[in-house]
Amino acid sequence: MTLHLLALVALSWLEIGSPATGVTPASETRPRVIVFVNRSREIPAYVEYEDSSLLLVDPHNGPADCFHKDEIIGIARLVDLEEPADGMVILRDETRHRGLVVHDGFDEVRLLINGVPLVLPRHRVSHVVLEAPIDEQYLEYRLRIDPGDLHAHLNLCRWLIDKQAYDLARKELNQAWNVHQDPEAARLLRMVDAQIRLLEKHQSAPDMPADAPDVGRSNEPTLLTDREVNLVKVYEIDLNDPPKVLVPRNAIYELFSHYGSSGLIPDTELEQAKLAASPSIDIVRLMFRLRARDLYDRIEVLSEPRALQLFRERVHDTWLMNNCGTTRCHGGSESGRLPLVRTRSTHDRTRYTNLLTLDRFRFDDGTPLIDWDEPDQSRLIQYGLARDQTKTPHPDVPGWTPVFGGSRRPLARGTEAWIEAMMNTPRPVYPVGTQFAPAPDGETPAATAEPATEEPTSEPPPRP
Repeated sequence: MTLHLLALVALSWLEIGSPATGVTPASETRPRVIVFVNRSREIPAYVEYEDSSLLLVDPHNGPADCFHKDEIIGIARLVDLEEPADGMVILRDETRHRGLVVHDGFDEVRLLINGVPLVLPRHRVSHVVLEAPIDEQYLEYRLRIDPGDLHAHLNLCRWLIDKQAYDLARKELNQAWNVHQDPEAARLLRMVDAQIRLLEKHQSAPDMPADAPDVGRSNEPTLLTDREVNLVKVYEIDLNDPPKVLVPRNAIYELFSHYGSSGLIPDTELEQAKLAASPSIDIVRLMFRLRARDLYDRIEVLSEPRALQLFRERVHDTWLMNNCGTTRCHGGSESGRLPLVRTRSTHDRTRYTNLLTLDRFRFDDGTPLIDWDEPDQSRLIQYGLARDQTKTPHPDVPGWTPVFGGSRRPLARGTEAWIEAMMNTPRPVYPVGTQFAPAPDGETPAATAEPATEEPTSEPPPRP
């Protein structure tokens, strides 16, 4: 009787739709579960309501049912996949199959093991566990090891190679070589470079017709190096929402040595040792206050700053390369003064090279492509609007169509959000690229501002 009353309460909550603490309401994409009622009964179902003690489900075949969680054996939660993902299928006899999970369904589970499909009936499967994305696994692994431990560092590199994360592997191997000059790091680096060249060859070939002449673009920008990519990330760190960072211990003591006369650096060795043990983001904050730009490249940015994540998700990988970066536009031989790199377009070296191109582009009248003060007025956005919706339409070229027309107008708002998130007060000049412009007033990246003697409580976070 109590169970039925609880079910009625849950149903009335669902109908009214009022919020409640610690509960999961039904939604358009309802979670899928298999409820193990007892050893002989299991129910594949959609979750309608759930809290810490009650589970109300809509079975895959049958009427709604309600259970006390302490009266059932367990719940297997099915995985919803937008695209295949690395994971493990655990069978009821405890056999495990690791591979690329394609589908986790009520009737069967499908996965690929080294490219070979495997279909498992649901009654044999206990549950499916997905691995974290490679970037998250890398970040966790990287934070666990001592950068000065060559053996651990090379093991990280080999793990990245096994995962085919070649860009990350190259970044780590370059660092291992610079620190240790180890021949094994050099050997692995040559192997990774060969793999990357092979991938570039295969990925760039489909963009060209079979009978197209092999002619390179004379104005194609030079790709930024991994070090330069990291430095761009440093200049876009938002200390109110920082990414994961790592500052090596020897870089911290270089900071103390170079800027020891500042009132922000402790005088005694004991106090310096305590400061050196601070979280890396606190050291970064100190570097920014000291304008210690000569040491910025010693900061390792292990995850993506929010602004650069927005550039990747809402601009570069969403519409820029698919519309403006094609071989018939700014990604081809007729790209004009705004050449975009299209080879391996989903890799950071390409993304950040294209970001640099957009950031530094100026029209003949000196107008920048991106208006950092009024993002919606940026020609990067205005050129994507229909001609009757802007005062600065895209030049009349054959085949042009508005990027932000009709239902795609939200793409323009996403681009505005990215511009607003970037550092712009003042806009930093990245000390990277072959056409690096010096900082204003002749200041070099290594120059420093007059150091502050104390940390004002009302002052906004220091800028790079």
